[in-house]
Amino acid sequence: MKIPLLQWFATLPPEKQLLYAAGLTLPLLANFLAIWHAYKRQFNSPLEKVLWLGVGLFLPFLGGLPYWLLGAWRGRLPAAANAPGTPANTTTSE
Repeated sequence: MKIPLLQWFATLPPEKQLLYAAGLTLPLLANFLAIWHAYKRQFNSPLEKVLWLGVGLFLPFLGGLPYWLLGAWRGRLPAAANAPGTPANTTTSE
């Protein structure tokens, strides 16, 4: 099966192939990182987290841009109960 777009791409010089590949890869990479970042963070409400994940999922090439400009600073890492560097629970029951 011949795919016309791939045949056209194969006729381009290597430097243009690299530019086209970078032009497609970089926005997708920013989008995947935005989805991963939003998934790992806590937001003010669960709805906000779902909305940011939805932006990343349903706007494939553009979803990362609004997240990194507007949403990334709103998320925070969840507090771990026994994270390194935090004092251990020293309460005793008698």
